[in-house]
Amino acid sequence: MQDAFNLNGKLLEINGRIDFTSDSVCDMIGQTRCHSVSQDCIFNLMKCIINGFINGGCSIDDAVEMLHDFEKVVFPYTINIDEYYCVGLIRKGRQQRSAFHETVEKLKEITQTDILEYTNNLARQANNSVLNLRSGNSNWNSSVSYSFDPTSWIYATGDGGGCCESGLMNTPLDMERGIYLNNALDRERILNIMPLISKCNQMDLFDYEFGIDMYSMGNYIVVGSSSNTYEKTSDMIPIKDGDIAIYCGDMQLQ
Repeated sequence: MQDAFNLNGKLLEINGRIDFTSDSVCDMIGQTRCHSVSQDCIFNLMKCIINGFINGGCSIDDAVEMLHDFEKVVFPYTINIDEYYCVGLIRKGRQQRSAFHETVEKLKEITQTDILEYTNNLARQANNSVLNLRSGNSNWNSSVSYSFDPTSWIYATGDGGGCCESGLMNTPLDMERGIYLNNALDRERILNIMPLISKCNQMDLFDYEFGIDMYSMGNYIVVGSSSNTYEKTSDMIPIKDGDIAIYCGDMQLQ
């Protein structure tokens, strides 16, 4: 079994990517399993929290609280979850969430000798959360390099002339120029992850930049998303940040 972490002295370091287990959602034909919050982001958040506890940057109670905040990111609690997952996956997700919650609480009993095994167990549970996974476009998924893979999005040109979205529809849209993440589960994940990242930054142990991939394509901006219904092409030019506002519900991410 692969391990996400190893020890460098007393502190955790990321060992590399790990595979899914049979607990994760099945692929559809021609598609692949896609994390909404990326594996890299998941592991970097966990490394920060556990290392903060190990080196005294936060108390055991603070570490447990942050891990429970992290739990809300990879196991969303939204009441609208039945709009996005079938009954079987919702049941599986709630079982996984309950098991993860219990594992987090066990941190209070863990010794330094057991911290590596404990964290790798936690990482496997988070990596396989069916509530953070979906089937998607393998062409896009293999190139999503940033930490968040939006389920659905809209880019509004701001002049009322049209928009570009995950379905590549060109429809008049009266919205300010910007990228809009318009999926309820995505909003819940981001609203929970931003305060957690802020806490990690305060411990000076989090060196991971959270964001989304963006590409210019003529007069439009395309977001890197495994939900895109079209293939990624050579005329989509990667851009970094720029002057594009990103909105998630009432929150402006940049």
